This record gives sequence, structure tokens and C-alpha cells, in this order.
Amino acid sequence: MLTVTFSYSTIRGISPILFDHGFTFHDDHYRKTLTSAPIDIVFKHHNSDHNLILTCEDDIPFNCCKELYYLVDELATDLSAKIDDKKALLGYDQQGEPAYLYHGFQKWANYIDKARQRSMAGTNVEVWQHNKRLARGILVHSTVDNNDSYTLITSEGEQIFSGDSLTVYPVEER
Repeated sequence: MLTVTFSYSTIRGISPILFDHGFTFHDDHYRKTLTSAPIDIVFKHHNSDHNLILTCEDDIPFNCCKELYYLVDELATDLSAKIDDKKALLGYDQQGEPAYLYHGFQKWANYIDKARQRSMAGTNVEVWQHNKRLARGILVHSTVDNNDSYTLITSEGEQIFSGDSLTVYPVEER
């Protein structure tokens, strides 16, 4: 199980904040199903210690890790909480440093994204920016850094797409 402890100091109360983030209360815990996959996350409240303990299964897809990271980040701010994620190790970044669900996540995610992009070279992909498909073609080259860039062979020839918030997805041939 991935476990993250929130040591909170909010005076607003935790229930309204968790409800604002889509959690529901069940018996003795708060529960939410991720939007990126049917995976439940659970919060147990330890009122006397001002702690919330988040748990979820540890074998989750990369997109769920991203969703959880952003949720933890938002909740840390909203709850005025310190985060202990030492029981939520995801892997190691390019320098061999440990990456947890919150601490070290961005460097790890960038490392994973770069490796994923390299592994898709030569395959049929779609380039998206937010909810808009920009192109479909064979991925020839990609650069993932401050300004993502993807070179595709499309029906119009070689095209380069660059900018913020670009995402590349492999597509199946029909």
C-alpha cells in the first residue's frame, strides 16, 4: 500500500476540504475514486494527532500517480499540512534519488515521460494539447524538456509540434 501522512493545521475543518475534492464519508473514513482509473483512495482521520492517513494500492498506473501527486499537492495547501510520504516510494529518478508520491515526484515523472517518449519512436501516435488533437502520424523524434517538441510523419509530410501541455499517445492501427 502507498501511505501518505498529512499533519494538518487548518482551522477550517477537514471535512469541507475533503468534500470539495470529491471525497465521501463512509463509516470511519473518507473515500474517493480516481478519475484516471477505477482506483479508490482512502483517508483515515486521527483527530487527536491532527493527522490524515491516505492509502491506496501500490500497483497503480503512471497517470494515476500523476493524479495522486496533484491531489496531494492541493490538499497539502488546503489543509496547511506537512507531508510524510516515506511509505509511498514510486521508484528512482535519473540520478538514482528516491522518488515518492509527493517528494521528488516531478523529477521522477519527467524521467519516466522522457523514457516513454523514446520508446514510442517509430510508432503511430496522436499529439494532443489539452482536449484538442493536433495531429496523428509516426513519431520520428521527441524532445521533452521545458518546451516539448515532437516530429511526426503525417499525411501532409513531416511536421513538428512544440509547446506547453502537449501529450503524445500511441494509437492502434485499424
